[in-house]
Amino acid sequence: MTGNSGLDRHRSAAAVCVIGLLLCLCLPCGRGYGQSASRRNGAAAPVGPAPSAPAFLQALPADPLSIMAADPAGWRRAEFEVYRWKSLPEILIFDTASHAVQSALFKRLAFYVEKSGYTGRPSSFAALADKHGYTGHNYRARDLARFFDAVPASGLLPEERLLREVLLANGVIGYRARRHHPGAGGIISISRSSSPALRRLLLVHELSHGVFTADARYREGVGRLWSELSPAERRFWSLFLYGRDYNVRDITLVVNEFQAHLLQQPLTEVNAYFGRQIRLLARSYPSYAPFLTMFEDRYGGSFAAAAARLERLLAAPLSEGGESFYTVRARIFESR
Repeated sequence: MTGNSGLDRHRSAAAVCVIGLLLCLCLPCGRGYGQSASRRNGAAAPVGPAPSAPAFLQALPADPLSIMAADPAGWRRAEFEVYRWKSLPEILIFDTASHAVQSALFKRLAFYVEKSGYTGRPSSFAALADKHGYTGHNYRARDLARFFDAVPASGLLPEERLLREVLLANGVIGYRARRHHPGAGGIISISRSSSPALRRLLLVHELSHGVFTADARYREGVGRLWSELSPAERRFWSLFLYGRDYNVRDITLVVNEFQAHLLQQPLTEVNAYFGRQIRLLARSYPSYAPFLTMFEDRYGGSFAAAAARLERLLAAPLSEGGESFYTVRARIFESR
């Protein structure tokens, strides 16, 4: 996910407790962590539209650059188009006409799955009216199934009902015995309301979540990198994500965002980006300013090194005969 809700100075006391808890967490590198069905994770769940799915619900095969260049006038519905990533068909990509459409589709999901203080309990759309959501989204099949089990059909927004139909039609979730069940992969979303530069950043960020969801080898590599971070580095990441309202008690979420934020900009810009974030955090959380000053002095150059390790993990093709995400990412950055 991406999108900053703003840092609240008055949350510093709560942050001390939460960040302290996170210092002892270290991601295990084994297969149990963050699993989802994948062609690179043993036997994969079937990927593709249900045989009886109406054509207008079926995701269109596409690559990220063609999605960026597509003319919305050619979309099958005015509000959004949904694509299946050719290189990772477990991942559906929603491109929405506006942030308002994106919010109607995904805002309640964001709070249910990721937002600190809201996870695991559905909120009404009205209760979230003055709350900031995200400008980019990603959800695993298991989280989507949980959400649609938690919210009765009568309580869904029209956009959420349509989302459910699309997910069922494309095998991301299933429904049997009055329960929703995870299928393969997950979904990501960007919006046409974002500027071209922001769309590029958001697309790379969200696609990296897709790779993390679908590729077990990449997840395990990220897990090893996380486990090698110093306590100070893990403390920084917990504070950084807490400041963006993520539920930092969810270690899978923390590590997934760790890799996505490192990859969302070119390698040459990584250290400068995080330098700005460190200084912003110091202003927003004065009680952490001494730690953050020390951290920038000692670890300010470490972000690019971590991103470079992630790039090496992404050098292999995403599918047989296909491109690597390293190449896809570079082409998105170069596009205008």
